Amino acid sequence: MRKIAYHAAIGLLVLMVALLCLVFLIFNPKKSLLYKIADNYKGWAIVRYDDPSCAPLEHENIFLVITIPASGIACTSSLLQDGWRYHRYEYVSEGKLVREIRVSNWGGGGEIWAGFGMPNKHSESFFVGTEQELQRSWASRPK
Repeated sequence: MRKIAYHAAIGLLVLMVALLCLVFLIFNPKKSLLYKIADNYKGWAIVRYDDPSCAPLEHENIFLVITIPASGIACTSSLLQDGWRYHRYEYVSEGKLVREIRVSNWGGGGEIWAGFGMPNKHSESFFVGTEQELQRSWASRPK
């Protein structure tokens, strides 16, 4: 019985590795993004890319780090890249994690909403706050 369980576990592991390789080949994911957002920031966040007057994105483990200051506007000399990638959002204070910010579907209690890219302006934007705060903010959405 143990031998069957061992072979099943090895088979499952091989299948998972094969599927992971397939995902990388099909979707060509880019390096994950970590948005470090000033603690308690609420509102539209804007990230300007390809700005030579700004610093390049920093690397932290598997992430490229984008720091959103209290103004809600960040910039980097790095290019805005297309393609699927994992995003993580955190509230930070003095460079230290306060808490992770949840992303969810409507009605799920998340606090990251309405993300969109503006390639012609070399920027992207998303909303930080509750669903109700988002509903009240549409008039101030970046264009």
